[in-house]
Amino acid sequence: MCDRYQLRFTHPFLRQMLSLPANAQQQIERRMRELQDNPHSDGSHKQRVECYPDVYRLKVNRYRVFYRIRDCGVDLLAVDHRRDAYRQEQLPDSRDYIVLIEDPEAEELAERLAAGNGAEQADARADISQGDSPPRLDMASAGDVADEQASTQTRPLPRPITEELLKRLNIDRKYWPSLLECATEDGLLAVLSTIPERQAQRLLDAVCGQPLDPLLDEPTFLLDEGETLAALLAGHGRLRLDLDSQQRGVLDQIRSRPGPFIVTGGPGTGKTVVALHAVGVLLERLRAEGIREPRVLYVTYTRTLAATAERILRQTLESRDWLAVSVVTLDQEVQRLWGPGQPGLIEKGTLRDLVRRARNEAFTRPLSPDPEEDRRLARSLRGPTDLYLLDEIEEVIIGRGLRTVEEYLAADRTGRRVPLNETQRRAVWRIYEFFCDLLLQDDASLSGQRRQHALDRLRADPNAERYDAVVADEVQDFDPVGVRLLAELCRDRRFLVLAGDTGQSLYQRTFRWKLVEQEFREAVHLKLATGHRCPPEIVEAARAYLDYMPGSAAEGDLVETHRKRAGKTRPLLVLVEGWDAQLLLPGDPTTSMPAWSFPLVEALREQRERLRVPAGRCAVLAPTNRFAADVSSALHLHGEPNELVVHGRPVTNANVVKVLTWHNAKGLEFDVVIVLLPDWQPPPVGWSQVSPEEIRESVESWRRVPYVAMSRATRSLVVVCPATGTSPLLDGFAAELWEFRTWSAGAAAPAEVDLPF
Repeated sequence: MCDRYQLRFTHPFLRQMLSLPANAQQQIERRMRELQDNPHSDGSHKQRVECYPDVYRLKVNRYRVFYRIRDCGVDLLAVDHRRDAYRQEQLPDSRDYIVLIEDPEAEELAERLAAGNGAEQADARADISQGDSPPRLDMASAGDVADEQASTQTRPLPRPITEELLKRLNIDRKYWPSLLECATEDGLLAVLSTIPERQAQRLLDAVCGQPLDPLLDEPTFLLDEGETLAALLAGHGRLRLDLDSQQRGVLDQIRSRPGPFIVTGGPGTGKTVVALHAVGVLLERLRAEGIREPRVLYVTYTRTLAATAERILRQTLESRDWLAVSVVTLDQEVQRLWGPGQPGLIEKGTLRDLVRRARNEAFTRPLSPDPEEDRRLARSLRGPTDLYLLDEIEEVIIGRGLRTVEEYLAADRTGRRVPLNETQRRAVWRIYEFFCDLLLQDDASLSGQRRQHALDRLRADPNAERYDAVVADEVQDFDPVGVRLLAELCRDRRFLVLAGDTGQSLYQRTFRWKLVEQEFREAVHLKLATGHRCPPEIVEAARAYLDYMPGSAAEGDLVETHRKRAGKTRPLLVLVEGWDAQLLLPGDPTTSMPAWSFPLVEALREQRERLRVPAGRCAVLAPTNRFAADVSSALHLHGEPNELVVHGRPVTNANVVKVLTWHNAKGLEFDVVIVLLPDWQPPPVGWSQVSPEEIRESVESWRRVPYVAMSRATRSLVVVCPATGTSPLLDGFAAELWEFRTWSAGAAAPAEVDLPF
């Protein structure tokens, strides 16, 4: 027993409260105060829900409030009318009681209810305990898609949509006519794609409800001191995320100790959450030290993440605080420092050609003082490709800020598979010098050179504009020069926070915290180890994929414990036979589509309907811009509105499926994630005369990218890939960690000719 229990709210509870009449809201809020004194069962108004050791329900006249007792707090999960809240009926072959609303997975229950009378069908709301084992996935084909979709089209809405309900939920009136016509779940899901995501989720929760079991994994939120639930429901108030004990401990360290601080943790442990909250903590400290108008710089890696971070800071900070914060990418800040009259940024597509030119000119100088030495250096680099040399120049030489060949000879190249002896390093340095000369001739520069130039200018000018505090997220993808620049931008390193995970480094193959700690020997290292984003099944399956090739797994931290409970359905792997076969769209004999698009759309709709989430909470992630564009076009032709989020663009609030590349999805999260994994060879795999070490380094680096893409899923993960292929990215799906489904294009699938006998 605790002296007093803190009330914590889930979003589903708040959305359901919003759908209730005002007098019911007031009654429930008054009764919630009882829970703060003693939420435990009293045998009458407060009773424990069967099969859940810590879940209870509170009677409030005609309504039932479901809540969980946890850590001297009460998590408010859901509220529903007593006729819908629970039914003391048992499922066949199960001792679990049905709680809350009908789950679309409960086929046996649906059949039983279909045989009953109309009132029984309208009132029944049931939840299947997550302890039931998931059904085995059978073989599917192109002909099965329409049949499966048709099975959901006639399911009536559990609760009718009325004008009064739409008014309570603050649904824009322009959407009312189409919503009032909805009578089935399938019809509602189709209309929801036309309205904003938050409004769609409120309507889904109010009309269809949610099973109790998933609600136990929902994040919880707190009201600010002195604010009331009534004010929040009226649109006046602010919610704060309920942080876990580790996250609060890290923030307490940042609040009470001098930095710099290095915050690490595996995927989904809340590094970004801590970084965002650290902004407010640092502002408090700065004002306490007498700085009346502090300025804070928040830096992340992509413009997509910067836009998301700025939106969250505006929602969580008071106006005087978020107005004191600049949210940018590192290269945007460099552009501000770059100044006029400097060389422009070179186009990425021209870099390999420039390296090739430098490689030719470096060892064929007309007036060379030592032609034999030139030939010897040239011979030493016959193995590495131009692409490998470009990475060496950008990441090791420029990214580390190496100024002399002696520094390069002594540099630690851990993370690069191709060993380079002294002669080869001298040859690379020669190419680098010629490469820089060619850039100057073209009046161009690399991003890394710009960062070094900005760092040099700041160091040379102690009076240059700096920030009182700097918080940087996704640091694992900044090079060492970028990290030094962040430190130089911070007026006092005590107020510097760096957050990242080397296991999710997509752009820096040689990044290690050891290199950062050499720069900040006085740094306080803080670690997060509790996963909040993914269910344990997704974490385990994705990590096993990464660990399949040991070199892919960097020194990143592991997720040691999970907030979400185990026992969910495993992620789904869809194996497509006849990947590139062209199939006609149903009902359109003039339009053909690649076979892979059919199971992709099928899985997307299946998961979205099963979980009852708006389209805007679903994403399809593809390896490259070309594949992402193909996915977007295919979805449109299949009748799925979507948004192609290209590099540098923010993710909008439009309630449509998001399509991104694997890289561009970093730092984001979605309820449903479909990862497209074609039989695609990352360069230089498949090139001729490339060393095994260079190929292995590329494969190890690239396998980390779909791993990060998989870890974007908060509830459901599906990987769609060919049934057969030669790409090294297709291996590593452990049979015991995935559900498998085979989808066949039927007669359109080409015969397999590569027989092993």
